[in-house]
Amino acid sequence: MIISAIEAFINHIIPNNFIYKTEKKEFSKTEIESPKVFFTDKLEKVIPQFLEKENFWDSHKEIKTEILKLYNIRKNLIHLKTNAEDDFTAYFNIIDEMLELDINNSICNVIEFMNNVKPKFIELENS
Repeated sequence: MIISAIEAFINHIIPNNFIYKTEKKEFSKTEIESPKVFFTDKLEKVIPQFLEKENFWDSHKEIKTEILKLYNIRKNLIHLKTNAEDDFTAYFNIIDEMLELDINNSICNVIEFMNNVKPKFIELENS
């Protein structure tokens, strides 16, 4: 769900008139929101281009690593390739990854990412 929230955030903040430009093609906002632009491209290329900070990820490497880890866990769970003798054992590795995940750290990195892209997008109450 966290990855879905990140993708929804990216889709939300991109202005309707924004054009994502690659060496070979240009993508409208509608195309950015479609399967034509992969999540990893939205994260690694669209965001820096939108912010006009091509080196955006240079100072946010830990956040990017955490988001990509979340993405890969999600991808591996959703697109599980069964190489085990039975369906049950095929899930062991991905379940282990999920159980070892520091969800608090993940959430903090996602909040920091969102607030770096759009300041004060998420404000936490002090308790």
